[in-house]
Amino acid sequence: MAATNGSHNTTSSTGHGGSSSEHQSVLAVIRNIQGGGLDPNSLGVEDHRRCVEHLTAEGYSTVEIAEILKVSERTIARDRTAIRQANAIQRDPALVKEMVGQLAQQAETTISRIRRATRERGTPPAVRIEGEKACWTIARDLVQQFQALGYLPSAPQEIRGELIHRLDQVPGCDQIQAEVERLELIVDQDESNPQRKATLDRLGEVKSVLTRLALSDRIKQLTTDVTDGIEENDGQAAS
Repeated sequence: MAATNGSHNTTSSTGHGGSSSEHQSVLAVIRNIQGGGLDPNSLGVEDHRRCVEHLTAEGYSTVEIAEILKVSERTIARDRTAIRQANAIQRDPALVKEMVGQLAQQAETTISRIRRATRERGTPPAVRIEGEKACWTIARDLVQQFQALGYLPSAPQEIRGELIHRLDQVPGCDQIQAEVERLELIVDQDESNPQRKATLDRLGEVKSVLTRLALSDRIKQLTTDVTDGIEENDGQAAS
């Protein structure tokens, strides 16, 4: 009974929405509730939501959490909404830099752990190879994420810039055709580029347009040649 009273005293200061975090961890509070040493109805709002957040992270359903904390399912649903709002992240340019740094650090840590594990004596060669492949995949994915966030240039950006520079010189259809084929070769070899297929499709569309333009120019030239030939024959006949 004394233990129960002690538990109540621990949380008595939370009756108006305070927190007992200075006295008990959320795990201790939940264990106390499950052991019958603490009435969950005596919890303050903050401690109650700490329990809901932890149990949710542990995979408990709304019904199960409501049963553990002896409240209605609607109360748990409201708690979850309040928790999501409290954890909402505001748009902040500084956050992008922090997340990029964290991403790079996590990738480096993961690669180091994989290589340390595969260096263990007795590790089969096949496992070491798979470990190196995993390290390569992590490094490649990191580069792709940096490209998506604008921290590294991507092949499409470089190609687009070079193509615009060349187009400023107003080349002919033959030059553009050659340039498109050159770009196709570059993009086709960049298998790690997530936009590879889309870029190749767009270059294919450009080639199709160039083909039609070339045919149109040839038809116009043939039309001009035929017309000039007719006029020349008519002039000779008239003389």
